[in-house]
Amino acid sequence: MPPAKLKLPFGTGVYETIAIVNRHPAFLQLHLDRLAKGAELLQVPKARERVEQLIVNKLASCPETPTAMRVDAPGHGIPGATLRPRKQLPEGALGLYWPKAGKARGLEDTLKHSQRAGKITARNEAQAAGCWECVVLNEKGIAAEGTITNLWAVLDGAAVTPGDDLFPLPGIARHVILEEAKKQQIPVVLKGLSFDDLLRASEVFLTNTQIGALHIDFLVDPDGKRHDLGTDRAMSSRLEAARQAREDEDLRTAPGPIIYGE
Repeated sequence: MPPAKLKLPFGTGVYETIAIVNRHPAFLQLHLDRLAKGAELLQVPKARERVEQLIVNKLASCPETPTAMRVDAPGHGIPGATLRPRKQLPEGALGLYWPKAGKARGLEDTLKHSQRAGKITARNEAQAAGCWECVVLNEKGIAAEGTITNLWAVLDGAAVTPGDDLFPLPGIARHVILEEAKKQQIPVVLKGLSFDDLLRASEVFLTNTQIGALHIDFLVDPDGKRHDLGTDRAMSSRLEAARQAREDEDLRTAPGPIIYGE
């Protein structure tokens, strides 16, 4: 049974959504590392080994067009995988919704687990307000992440993203961008972001493995008022180029499909 401190229902599992490019999985080992950590906390047996084999077996079924593979390691039962089109960059101005309140966060928020009803509801609320994504707040009203993304702002020339003390999901794109920022000597600050921080930032962007770094144009407050955000894209473009180069490099050594009978 999961440790009591996680406060998750019995049987909760972990999952990963992996970008598949030309039938090769991007950042596979980083995804498996994260899945393994979550599975250990939830006491899901042999999750990494079973999921890795499942992914390799499923590659032959993937189209050559960009695809997303979701792999689930349930708290009980057999792992499964489903394919869907890889998320594409949305067109037009993109908004971020700031909700009315948040809640206390903990270790369970750092896991990509199957109990996601709260985040799904929040993202639906954001889309009803004309936004692409919703901010996730802690109990003090400080932003920790998005529902499916990590949150970034450029403040006084530094790339700012919530640190581990706020229990954001340790996103794969976030991990890669933090490493690339260090290589390029880009200042990075790990701290929570307030509503006012986003308003004064020169740029605000989101990251995940499906879309890379995505510039955000406006913020909608809980009363429905729209606030235009900084228009600069220099930092997000630079970091996305570095992330994409890392993805391309990783794909060169990623496993490919096994074609039986050849």
